[in-house]
Amino acid sequence: MLRYIRLLMLVSLSGMVVETSAQVHLVVTSWPDEPESPEIYVAGSFNSWQPGDELFRMQRTADGFVLDIPVRGTHEFKFTRGGWDKVETDASGKDVGNRNLSGDGGTLVCSIAGWADGFAKKPPVLNEAIIVHEMKAPFLATYKNIRICLPEGYADDTTHYPVIYMMDGQNLFDDATSYAGEWGVDEALQAHMAAGRSGAIIVGVDHSGPLRMMEYTPWANETYGGGLGEAFSQWLMDSVVAYVDAHYRTIPDRTERYVAGSSLGGLISTYLVLAHGDVFGGGAAYSPSYWFSDQLFDYAAEHTPMAPMRFEIYGGGMEDDDDMVPFMMVVYDLMNQEKDPGVRLRFVVESVGQHNESWWRKQWPGTLGWLLDKQ
Repeated sequence: MLRYIRLLMLVSLSGMVVETSAQVHLVVTSWPDEPESPEIYVAGSFNSWQPGDELFRMQRTADGFVLDIPVRGTHEFKFTRGGWDKVETDASGKDVGNRNLSGDGGTLVCSIAGWADGFAKKPPVLNEAIIVHEMKAPFLATYKNIRICLPEGYADDTTHYPVIYMMDGQNLFDDATSYAGEWGVDEALQAHMAAGRSGAIIVGVDHSGPLRMMEYTPWANETYGGGLGEAFSQWLMDSVVAYVDAHYRTIPDRTERYVAGSSLGGLISTYLVLAHGDVFGGGAAYSPSYWFSDQLFDYAAEHTPMAPMRFEIYGGGMEDDDDMVPFMMVVYDLMNQEKDPGVRLRFVVESVGQHNESWWRKQWPGTLGWLLDKQ
């Protein structure tokens, strides 16, 4: 199996320059006055955007905060103080774009203008179509919000709708609850229906903050840990899906039930359709973190998708991880190995697409139409 992956990788990378890793000396020379003695972390595509990764905690020196990072290729990153609620901002508290880190090596000197928790956060926009429920998640000994977006006109008709369950619910409907901009999922649904097309109920499942990596990974990674993906899957099916089917007018059939997510959310979405195809009949994985565990490839080789199924794998040509698109190709080929005409797979690479919400937002209306219209 691993030989197959290596061969496919060689084919995928033929004609490309294979880059060796280089060390970047990262230095922060200025930062906000409060707090006086912060702990500064680096979160980026090289560590799956973990905001409090101890391996990427900067060290205080006479020159400022420093960290040596071995990298290959180009990556994006941000500074945090251990959480996305304490991510860097500009001097007025507004979000800043991702910084870039090149594998050319050398020294990169940076300044931090502000921290998110140093400014009053704007209140969430009230949206009557979004209903928030708090649900107990025993597998993490915590509570999680689910955000339910009902289609326009839901209260005035008796129609039953398909349901799309989406990961990282905080990032779907409102800039105020997202960490890097919303997907505009509710606006996309409204535009879709305004064109005379069928609607859906969309359920955003919030991630669990610092435990996000644990819940979205079916297998552990030697460096980053994780591995509670199956426990999350059982909770999603037994608690969330059961609740939504019992309280809303759904079509309780696997062919009308989808899952979707990005990055690690794309990984768990892929796992859900492979491991629990009797519950979920399709979905989408955006910029999926297939690098997290080699066990995914073995699992995909042994678990062919249940037909009928519709599943999209999307990524960008300018992703932070050079292995992103080749790994997507591996999973696509494995899911398509039986050539079952009932398994409809869509492989999309946007040549200038990047690993962030703004690009996923651009792709989502097309994915929504492909899933619901069953084109």
